[in-house]
Amino acid sequence: MKVATLFFGLISLLIANVNAYGSDSDYPQNELPKTCEDLFKVDKCSDCQKEIWDSWEKPTECGFNFRFFRKVIGNYIDEAKNSKIEPYELGPYNKAVKDICHQKFSCNYKDAEDSWKKIEKKCDKELHTKVDWSQNPKNIDPTVASAYGSVLFYYFGIPDHDSTCVKDSHGEFCAIKVLGDFVDWVKDKIPDGKLLLSYDHKFVYKFSDGSRYKIPQGLFTCSECGKKMIDQYKDWDKDHPLPDYLVKNIFGSWDDLKDQYTCSHDSGKVKLRRALNGPERRSDGSSSFAHFMGSTRYLF
Repeated sequence: MKVATLFFGLISLLIANVNAYGSDSDYPQNELPKTCEDLFKVDKCSDCQKEIWDSWEKPTECGFNFRFFRKVIGNYIDEAKNSKIEPYELGPYNKAVKDICHQKFSCNYKDAEDSWKKIEKKCDKELHTKVDWSQNPKNIDPTVASAYGSVLFYYFGIPDHDSTCVKDSHGEFCAIKVLGDFVDWVKDKIPDGKLLLSYDHKFVYKFSDGSRYKIPQGLFTCSECGKKMIDQYKDWDKDHPLPDYLVKNIFGSWDDLKDQYTCSHDSGKVKLRRALNGPERRSDGSSSFAHFMGSTRYLF
C-alpha cells in the first residue's frame, strides 16, 4: 500500500457522497455510527475493535486523519439533509480541507507512538494477518483493515497533516487539487460515482458488478502537488522506525514502497526521492497499504 493518506481525498470521496449511495445497503447511511457495535455491525465488540473505536471516537491531537475523516463525513451528511448530493460533488470535501488546515495542529510523535502501540497490543492477531491490498475492499475483513489503518493513521499523523495542507504555487491546497485530478480521470468510467478504491490505490472497483479499472501510474505523482505531498514523508521511516512485521505485512518492505512512486517523463523514469516513493509493483498480498482511509467498515 501507499502512504496512509497521501491520497486521502480519494477515499474521502467514496465515503462522503452519502446521499448518492443511500439506496445501496452496503454503502454508508446518512449518519455516523454511535457505538463500536454500530461501526463493526456486531453484537459485542472485541478488545481490538474497542481500541479502534476509541481511536476513532476520541482521537488525540496526533489523530489528524480521524478528525479530518469525521469532518469530511459530517459535511456531506449536513449537505445531504438539504439537497441531493450529485456524484463527485467535492464542495463539502473541499470545505473540510480548508477548515482543518486552518486549525492549529500540534503533535508530539511520542504521543502518536503511544496511541498506535495500544492498537498494536490489542490487535495482535489482526496485525499478523496478511492481506492482498489490491483486491476489492469489500472482500477484506473490516477489523483487520481497521487495525492496520488505525496504526498508520497515528504513525503517519504528522506528515499526513502536512501533506494534506501543503499548497501549490497558486496557493491552492494540494489535497483538493489531487482529488480533482482523480475525479477528472474516473468519472467517465464510472459516471454514477459508486465505486470502491483498493487500499493500495492501484485500482478502482465498480460497486455494481465488481469490475475494476487500473489507475494510471503517475496520475498523481507527476504533478506539482503530487511531488509536494510526497515530499512531506521524506525520511519519515528512518526517523521513526516501525516494527519489521508491520512493514512486511503493510508495505512488503520500505524499499518496495519507495519503488512505488515514479514519474514518467519523455526522458524516462524519474524517481521521486524520499522515504516513500517509486514505481508501481504487482501486489503479492503483502505489498503496500494505500491511504487506508476506508479501513473502517461503515466507510464502505
